[in-house]
Parts: sequence; structure tokens; C-alpha cells
Amino acid sequence: SSWTEVGDLSTARYEMASAGANNTSALSSGGQTGSASAATEEWNAAIPVGAWATAPATNTGRRGLGSAGTATSGLAISGATGPTSGRESEVESWNGSSWTEIADVNSARWNLGGSGASNTAAIAYAGSEANPSVTNKTELWNGSSWTETTDMTTARALLGSTAASPYTSALAFGGTPVPAGTYSATETWNGSSWTEVNDLNTGRAYIEGSGIQTAALGFGGYTSTYVANTELWNGSSWTEVND
Repeated sequence: SSWTEVGDLSTARYEMASAGANNTSALSSGGQTGSASAATEEWNAAIPVGAWATAPATNTGRRGLGSAGTATSGLAISGATGPTSGRESEVESWNGSSWTEIADVNSARWNLGGSGASNTAAIAYAGSEANPSVTNKTELWNGSSWTETTDMTTARALLGSTAASPYTSALAFGGTPVPAGTYSATETWNGSSWTEVNDLNTGRAYIEGSGIQTAALGFGGYTSTYVANTELWNGSSWTEVND
């Protein structure tokens, strides 16, 4: 029902990957500081007011990564090593204590979405393959390789996603056609295809998300300015709640 400020990250950055099934344990990796970062931090809410602890870095520093999974079983997907170039197809898997490079995605991109309940089954979708174009490509991870599957209805980047959702039931929302404009479109994934559902109340890029396909949050983002808007998804529609 409301937001509470808790412990800060150790390293300030943006365009990070994130994983975690709830607000008691989470993982933050990559992002942008003065350059693409490999920093990884773990969130522990058991400590009073909560705290972030530095963890082993990713093998390759990247910004605008896709992410999937939980604090103990996650993926850092694709991303870019430079401000407007250096798209990486690299994917890394987190086992709770270290990162391991695994099979690359077929389409290198940044500012993409991702979902999956663990590092063995996931989906990566949308993003930007080349500045300033966007894609609607979708790829499935089966634990050993990525396979291109049914495209999203709307190509976009900088969208919100439900990183810890099972890979058979993702939710994707908002985003931008790049280099300008915003989308309010929301799509659900059923394991084989995307379906357009009810739009966000406020279309925006750089929106973040959490939850699962039937119960999710979309928060923050950029319209013509940065916004604190928060919307709650109940499985069929979005409702504005506390910023």
C-alpha cells in the first residue's frame, strides 16, 4: 500500500539488472556509473532497516541488462558495454555465490525485459539491437540454450517486466519506441504467444516492475519528465496507487 525508504545501495548506478521474488532478499547487478559496471549486491531485509552487501561481480560490466530469477538463482542477460554501442549477447548465471558465463542469446540487445523463476528456465524479450531501433524478438532459455520464439506484439525498449515470474507467464508493460515517445501497452505471455491486455494508466519509459503475471507493480519511469507514479496490476487491469 505504500513505499518506505530503506538501506541504500553501496554503489549508485542506473540501468541495472535485478532479481528476487520478494522484498526480503534480492540481487542487483551491472548498470552504469561513469562506465558500464560489473558490481553485484545482495539485499538482506533481516538486518534492521535492511542492507545491501557487496557480492562477486559479473564477468563483464554491462548496462541495460535483462534479468530473471531470484536472489539465489538468477540471470543477467545481454546489455551494452558502452553509452550507445557495444551490445553484448553474453548471458551470466548466478548460483547464489558466483557468476558463470553460459550460452549467448541469439540477438544482442540492451534495455530488454526478462522473466523466469530460476536460472534454468527463462524468457528474454524486446530491447534495442542498434541505436535507435527497437525489437520485439523473444527468446526462451531451457537451461542450456536460447531459442527464438513468437515475437511480442509491440517492439519496444526500456520496458517494465516481472523478473521472477515463471517463464511461462510473463508480464511486459510500458517502454519506448526510441529515441522518443512512450508506450502504455501491456502484454502477457502464456508460454507460446503474447496477448495485448489493458494498458497502463500512464505510459512511460524506464519503468520498473515486480511481481508475477496476476499480481504486479509498475513504478517510476519517464514521460516528459521523471515520475514517481506506481500502478498495481490485478491480473486484468492497472490501478494507480501511492507514488
